[in-house]
Amino acid sequence: MEKGEDPKKEIRFSADDFGASQGVNRGILEAFRMGPIRRASLVATGFALEEAAFLAKEAANLQVGLHFTLSLGRPLSPGGRALGGGDGFFPPLERLLVRSFMGRIDPGAVREEMEAQWEALLSVGLSPTYLDSHQHVHLFPGVLEALMGFLETHPLDRVRLLEEPLFLAPRRRFLPRLILGRLSRRARALFGEKGVLGEERTVGLCLWQAPDLLRAMKRLITKLPPGKWEIFTHPRYPDPDLDRLDPESRKGPDPGREELALLTDPSFLDWLRSRGLLPSPPQPPGNVPSSPTTG
Repeated sequence: MEKGEDPKKEIRFSADDFGASQGVNRGILEAFRMGPIRRASLVATGFALEEAAFLAKEAANLQVGLHFTLSLGRPLSPGGRALGGGDGFFPPLERLLVRSFMGRIDPGAVREEMEAQWEALLSVGLSPTYLDSHQHVHLFPGVLEALMGFLETHPLDRVRLLEEPLFLAPRRRFLPRLILGRLSRRARALFGEKGVLGEERTVGLCLWQAPDLLRAMKRLITKLPPGKWEIFTHPRYPDPDLDRLDPESRKGPDPGREELALLTDPSFLDWLRSRGLLPSPPQPPGNVPSSPTTG
């Protein structure tokens, strides 16, 4: 540990979108085997959920959770379809956000879709222990109320809250940090009553599409105060299924591919170890286990 580094700072790296596509699955598994990823949340509406489940079972010590979505893929329930767009897919985030803040989201329909996505993970043999969501929709009005009901019957270790202070470097993406910070503060007391929060706080909004990802990541880690932190990431290889599922991934260089490169960069991993922030050496690279869909 370098001089001046606070020994009480603990960081856990997580990966979102597991199961979205084979390229995403491959990227997350590489970041687990060669890098610091120790958690991955699964998209039940993705194109490669069964493959992700197989890989998760082969990856010892990889914690899994539900990456709930109302803006990615096709709904799995009648309630979800009532929330969806006319093309059979979930609506884009902008439309969902407007409906949410206008009070036009039915918590009952959201709860039905949440149950369906949870059951989809159970059906492939997984036992999720936590919940986050695509584009953080679980914090939106109408969705949060559904989640509170869900927690009555589904005990979880934790639910993600985005508490990324505006003064925290790198200073970018201020609007989403402001909005999600306020929504997270609204949810904190409610989640605390369910015993799912613990001491951990989550950051990472400032990293997405950062012009210099390495510099941004190091600045973020260095500036984090003592405590337990989660940094969420999206390591992946772009592929046609991801393009179909998330058209935004086709616009310019893929940020998830850049995150994968950083998370598997030996010099970055050495930097983490030198500060006592990587609990154990990375697992041997090896080959990605074959799965029923990849051979």
